[in-house]
Amino acid sequence: MPSLLDDPSPRAARSGTPPAHPGAARLRYALARRLPVDAKLIAYVAQAPSDTPSDLAAVRARLRQTHPAARHVWLHGDATDPAALHALARARHVLCDTDLPAHYRRRAGSRAVRFFPHTPFTPIGLDRTDEADRDEVLRQADALDALVVADTHTAATVERAYQPTSPIHTTGTPTTAALTTPRDPRAAKRRLGLAPDVTVVTHLTGEPATDLDTLTAALRDVTILIGHHADGLARFPALPPAATLDDALAATDVLVTDHASALAPFLLLDRPIVLRPDDVPRFDPPPGPVATTTAELAAAIRVAADAEHRQARYGLRDRLGVTDSPDATDHIIAVLLATEPPRPSPESPAPAESAVVERSKENVLPPVSYPERTYDVLASSDPEPRLRSAVDADAPTVLTWRNHPKVRAASFTTAVISDADHKAWWGRTAADPQRHLYLFTWRGNDVGVVHFDVNGDIATWSHYLDVDTLDRDNELLPAWLELGRTAVRHAFDTWPIRRLDGETMAWNTPVIAMNRRFGADVTHYTTTVDGRDVDVCGLSITTTNRRV
Repeated sequence: MPSLLDDPSPRAARSGTPPAHPGAARLRYALARRLPVDAKLIAYVAQAPSDTPSDLAAVRARLRQTHPAARHVWLHGDATDPAALHALARARHVLCDTDLPAHYRRRAGSRAVRFFPHTPFTPIGLDRTDEADRDEVLRQADALDALVVADTHTAATVERAYQPTSPIHTTGTPTTAALTTPRDPRAAKRRLGLAPDVTVVTHLTGEPATDLDTLTAALRDVTILIGHHADGLARFPALPPAATLDDALAATDVLVTDHASALAPFLLLDRPIVLRPDDVPRFDPPPGPVATTTAELAAAIRVAADAEHRQARYGLRDRLGVTDSPDATDHIIAVLLATEPPRPSPESPAPAESAVVERSKENVLPPVSYPERTYDVLASSDPEPRLRSAVDADAPTVLTWRNHPKVRAASFTTAVISDADHKAWWGRTAADPQRHLYLFTWRGNDVGVVHFDVNGDIATWSHYLDVDTLDRDNELLPAWLELGRTAVRHAFDTWPIRRLDGETMAWNTPVIAMNRRFGADVTHYTTTVDGRDVDVCGLSITTTNRRV
């Protein structure tokens, strides 16, 4: 099979191989997953080609330094190519900045991370899809072990639009860090072949409706860079072919744009901005004058540096949480490899590149904490998940799961439960006709507990899992999500209830996200746990809002 290692373009694009039928692609992928995870293989699912500078390319370049023995596969374009399917199925680490292929599934021994490099001002994920696409958006989120975002605005948007149950890390972006180092635009102008003292106005729009000859005549002694953006990339015909959006922005004195993704990093440079209203939202106040016609644009460029617009830029930058993050690349790698992020040390100079390589003499990626497993990924091969009524023989197992430190930490009773207390609770539960205790069976094994208390047309529920076993097999998240779906369906299908209530600590964002994706309304209140007040979220799924 031809290799895609460090290949600048997808093999199918070079050879003219047509995309595989979805069924054939899924089968090839399932067969490849029967092979062991390749501990040194990193796959990148990217918007841009391999030879285009990007945040993923910066991460790959750093990993080549720190982990010389790792192998890199760049997937751009047809992800149904046999070599691409093989790489995705076996890669130890997967990093993407776009949607994963529809056939991709989580597997034990592998870790998938999605990076959102751009600050979204237009709807993404669930904010822009109809009900028919909702399941695919949530499936994309469930396929991830972690998400990485550029700033706090992006973190809030991604949390709402994808409802992930995996953690979100705010790291900044490698390209933004490079853009703002150094901040003097004269060096950037020299790199692009421009006179260092010329005033550069960068006009970056989708399809400019500007009379550029008229604009040039109105702005004497100004160099106008013309750029256009499409398919997530910005191009500048007058610049060298290797020039990137960040190269152009670094050399820019005034930015004219309707390109929202260029706006956020440019705020860090503290330079004037003029907005074209086509694709940029209505900021209040806007970070610069807004121009529609060519005459308005020429006038706006002259006043864009005024103090009132500068204060508006500062305000927008703070609201978005855009920061200059020199360690962004290392933080993203720490999330991808599940290692400790770097701790900035202003007193110590950054190590030389040779020192970075020297620390990685073992030439391997960090070990995972769970054993390698292979299994058939075709869903039809697994028994249907179900709830079965608990019996007395289950009592010791239930107690063991309930006393797990992670379960106790998320509970309203955090102390270890004694055998005597558990036996008394078990007896009360069995004798109460309103209370129903089940074990959750998933992939043929008992892996969780679900407890319902039904009172008329309202029920409450709680649940927990066999954390040790599922954590060991890297199956905690998929099992937990399936438990939630199965339990909610069971409650509404079994009893004539109109509402299913639950509650969780306000810090337990994965539980809140799961209930929200099931349609739950969320309320906030305070209660007492271990003698102290804690913030709690009430979660109510009703017959009218349920989505499962």
